Parts: sequence; structure tokens; C-alpha cells
Amino acid sequence: MVLRPEHRVSLSPGCDFTLPERLPKSHEFSKEPSLQWVLNSIESNLSAVAGDQYHKIRTALWSTIEDEISLNDCDIYSYNPDLNSDPFGEPGCLWSFNYFFYNKKLKRIVFFTCRAINSVYADSGFSSDFAMEDDECY
Repeated sequence: MVLRPEHRVSLSPGCDFTLPERLPKSHEFSKEPSLQWVLNSIESNLSAVAGDQYHKIRTALWSTIEDEISLNDCDIYSYNPDLNSDPFGEPGCLWSFNYFFYNKKLKRIVFFTCRAINSVYADSGFSSDFAMEDDECY
């Protein structure tokens, strides 16, 4: 898989990947061993932090992703940037995951990312992300 400039930009709309120090490096990407391993990892993280909120949307989420990319036909890569080039590295970020699901036959990529922000930072305005409320889950 080759990341072309338009793919680099799509990692994070607010990041300037034209700066050499911000460009993702090849060693920051790893091919994942199996779909099941990745699904278990995502399920574990989202269930732990979002609990019932995640379980409410779980079926619709995976069904939608499956419809778009055919998960069993994908090569899966993780993006594990170093601290200096992490587009999501900000104060209060406890953990994150970044997966690319690449279906060569369909010529599609799905970028699935998630991060946990310490509530002290999220409540203080340091984080610019929108926090999903209970009543906004489907």
C-alpha cells in the first residue's frame, strides 16, 4: 500500500502533512495479522470506554463498514506514529488506535480511528473534539 498525498491529508483534516516532520513514515505503519485480531482489539477498547453507548451502535457500525469495504477482503494496517509526528497527540490523550482497512479490489480505504482523552482535558476546552452524549447514540 502506498500513501499518496491525498491519503496523507485525510488522516486528519486539521493537520498539515506538507511539513516534512509531520509526514507519516513507513515504519509507523504495520500490517495487522488478521481481521479477527483487529476486531477484537477495537471491540475491547470501545466496550471498555463507551460501554452501553458502543453496544447500542455496534451492529449498525460494523454493518455499515462491511457494506462499504467488505472486511474479509481487506488488508489491514495500523498507524502507530511517534510522539512528535502524531496528528492526534495532544495533552490529555490517554491512548489511541488508527487502522486502515484497504480493499484493493474495490479500490477503497476506510480509516478507523479512536482516542481516549482524559476528562480533565476534555472538560477544560483543551480538546477540540466533539464528545458524544448519551442521547445522540443510535
